[in-house]
Amino acid sequence: MFQTPDVSLTSSGEKEAGVLPAARGEFLRILPGLSPEELLAKHRVAVAYLEDHRLKTRIAPPADYLKLLTAAIRRKRELFLKRSVTNTLTALICV
Repeated sequence: MFQTPDVSLTSSGEKEAGVLPAARGEFLRILPGLSPEELLAKHRVAVAYLEDHRLKTRIAPPADYLKLLTAAIRRKRELFLKRSVTNTLTALICV
């Protein structure tokens, strides 16, 4: 995961990671079936792409990861509840 003040990128190997809606500026790459090493390599390629397009990135420090993840999940929950029927149907179809 990396995060700038208003943008975050997360890469996941679990298709269920996409069940909850993304907030503005949250980018989620879902790459099922990859090993952790392959997933990290793909994540680094995505970060390099963003940096090539003048988006400054920083790696989230391990000490902050839980706090950032909790905040992201909180934002997703708030978005989900705003459109609960539509998002519930989407979640049921995706899983």
